[in-house]
Amino acid sequence: MYKNLIIEHQSKLTKYIINPQKYYNVGLLKKAPNDLIKNKIIQSRVHHLGYEIKTFHKNLNNLLNGK
Repeated sequence: MYKNLIIEHQSKLTKYIINPQKYYNVGLLKKAPNDLIKNKIIQSRVHHLGYEIKTFHKNLNNLLNGK
């Protein structure tokens, strides 16, 4: 069950990377003054989401292995 969540979130992250404008729901990209700032916002979000997925996966493995 939880492993499916990891797969689902990884899939969402991949879709976000392909088209961040479509999936970015905060509206910051529309308000960003230039493309450099937009790219920094996107890269920061990708990094953060990737870190969350990795942490969730690690914690899930620890729980399943009794650590």
